[in-house]
Amino acid sequence: MGQIHLAEGEFIFREGKNPQIALVQAGVVRVFLSTRPGRELTLHYARVGDLIGVAPYLARNNEWNAEAVTDADVSIFTFNDLLRAAALNPELPWRIAEYVASWTTEAMRDVAHDAGHSTRTRVARHLRELSVRDAGGQLVAHISQQHLAATVGTVREVVSRELNALRADAVIETAAGSITVIDEAGLARIAAAGPGGRSG
Repeated sequence: MGQIHLAEGEFIFREGKNPQIALVQAGVVRVFLSTRPGRELTLHYARVGDLIGVAPYLARNNEWNAEAVTDADVSIFTFNDLLRAAALNPELPWRIAEYVASWTTEAMRDVAHDAGHSTRTRVARHLRELSVRDAGGQLVAHISQQHLAATVGTVREVVSRELNALRADAVIETAAGSITVIDEAGLARIAAAGPGGRSG
């Protein structure tokens, strides 16, 4: 097992390379697939205590990506590390299976949610997932509009329009490379909205 620090935008593993099994110790990591033509499908946002890479590793699938969307610290495990841990704790394999099944179910639910909802709702949901609390207690997403567009699965122009609307409604404030949530309840309501509304 080894610990590594990742700067925002660095990859733990990426398409075409063997996936790594990692435990997130700090920060936020996005697990996603690249789609055609040139879009990205976000599967999961991993936070402190989450394991990533187990599903693609066991499936021998090298099409997944895991990217730090904030500065992050992760512990990298080999499969032999997991086997040794399982020998000491016979319940571990079942717990890992439950965990993988749980987040896979959540990922599929999120994909289905995004498919049937407006771009504004999708942007709000991803902002909530991406945000971390700063020293003052506010939720801040340290992400560019281009990068946010990739996580949502749309283009920058559409995201810029939706952010302008959220800013006009006093839900967020924007700066170069960051988005600050100033109305958490309002953002939560938009993220939880039913199908319909404006889309892009």
